[in-house]
Amino acid sequence: MRWRPLLSASLALTFALAPVGAQPRVPAPPRAPAPPRAPPPAVDSAINLGLVFSEVASRTLPAVVTLYVEFTRRSDVMLYNAPGFWGAPPEEPQRRHGSGSGVLIREDGVIVTNHHVVEGATRIQVHLRDGRTFAGRVLGTDPSADLAVVKIEARSLPTAGFADSDAARVGEWVLAIGAPFGLEATVTHGVVSATGRGGLGMNEVEDYLQTDASINPGNSGGALVNLRGELLGVNTMVVGRGQGIGFAVSSRLVQQVVRQVLATGRVTRGWTGLDTQDLTPDLASFGAAGSGALVSVVLPDSPAAAAGLRPSDVIVAVDGRAVHGRNDIARLMATRAPGERIVLGTLREGQARDVTVTTALRPGESPPAARRRRRRPRRRARRASGSPSRRCRRPTRRGWASGPSGRW
Repeated sequence: MRWRPLLSASLALTFALAPVGAQPRVPAPPRAPAPPRAPPPAVDSAINLGLVFSEVASRTLPAVVTLYVEFTRRSDVMLYNAPGFWGAPPEEPQRRHGSGSGVLIREDGVIVTNHHVVEGATRIQVHLRDGRTFAGRVLGTDPSADLAVVKIEARSLPTAGFADSDAARVGEWVLAIGAPFGLEATVTHGVVSATGRGGLGMNEVEDYLQTDASINPGNSGGALVNLRGELLGVNTMVVGRGQGIGFAVSSRLVQQVVRQVLATGRVTRGWTGLDTQDLTPDLASFGAAGSGALVSVVLPDSPAAAAGLRPSDVIVAVDGRAVHGRNDIARLMATRAPGERIVLGTLREGQARDVTVTTALRPGESPPAARRRRRRPRRRARRASGSPSRRCRRPTRRGWASGPSGRW
């Protein structure tokens, strides 16, 4: 029959394929893991920038200190505070406390901070990054610029060097370091939003760097540093909270104040005897200048009068620096001491001329005297009998400064 050969062939094929189907399956080799994707260049840049921030902060933090200040104030109601009134004892003075920041600028313990941080202080304690605490004394203040210089008795301290604030560029990165709300060693970052800010009406002398780095109460007196760790300015105030508008006194003005305080104990500024106003388009016709400051007043017998300046002159430069308004004049004059020569670029009836003015003391102001170095009290030798001399008194450590005069 025909079906028998077909059946035989089918059985033969089945037995031939059976061993193949019975073999165990070999698992496929695992796939090699995909190589990690390289981060985009922008991520690398951000990581590197963060490392720079960290490095600058670690170098600068030891030079930023926290000031804990005590104030003693009496009640404003004098009648009820009078001794013996209604048979009551006199009211004890009220003690109040505050805090702020400061920057070590010399290894022997010289600190720069804000005037409003130490104004009226009866006791100052300076806390360092390494945990040590020292008593601070005020060497001098400059309320006009809201700056003060404080001293602690210590040696070999970390310091922050000064940067040239005139070379600061809008948009460059900065770090603000201080103790906002008493939180020591706080670092925030931002950029320089503007330079040469003035005319804010906060202080008589204004030369600020504007920044969006977060500045809060307690940051006052702290450091604004560039990415080289150099001091660009001293943080001083903020316009509103959380609005990204803070201001730092420029290092140029800070250095001028520190130099004078260390030399004489106070700050005196050069006087020229002139007043200016912004040059509006209508007033520009006086000198045919597009920008500058119009001289509105020249006092008789003043340095400006002696140099030949007149009302209606237009000042377009101070020592080669362009002037765009009266705020620039005030800012550039603020760092000039009495006796300095200033070259003013002026226009008179369209004619350019340079005028040299030698600044002087303000009328009625006495010249500053050189500061005497504060000597530590020394113990006198005991008498041969072993009893101390009557004149020998051990120095007491109970007293604190009575105020920002620097006398202790």
